[in-house]
Amino acid sequence: MRHSAEWQVLLDDRILEILEEEDRALSPKDIHDILEIEFSQAYIGRRFSRLAEARLVSKVHPDRALYVIDERGRAYLDEYYNVNAGLYLDESDGDIGETGKSSGE
Repeated sequence: MRHSAEWQVLLDDRILEILEEEDRALSPKDIHDILEIEFSQAYIGRRFSRLAEARLVSKVHPDRALYVIDERGRAYLDEYYNVNAGLYLDESDGDIGETGKSSGE
């Protein structure tokens, strides 16, 4: 089970999944074209901004809206990151902290 935050919407998961599948920088227009959905590019851009605030994606160009998935985004998709708490999780769903290391290491 993915550990999402209250602010996340289903489209956020799909954006992250596409970024991981494509393994390259994508823009809101790219996502719009891939999904062929009714959401506007502006709305998709706002979702990218929110995902970037949560450090699940990174903007890779200072002047263009191009994003890549971050380590936290990949961990979230793999069910090892709790977005709401901002914590990595171990395989038994236990808290291992912000850096991904347990306190005993």
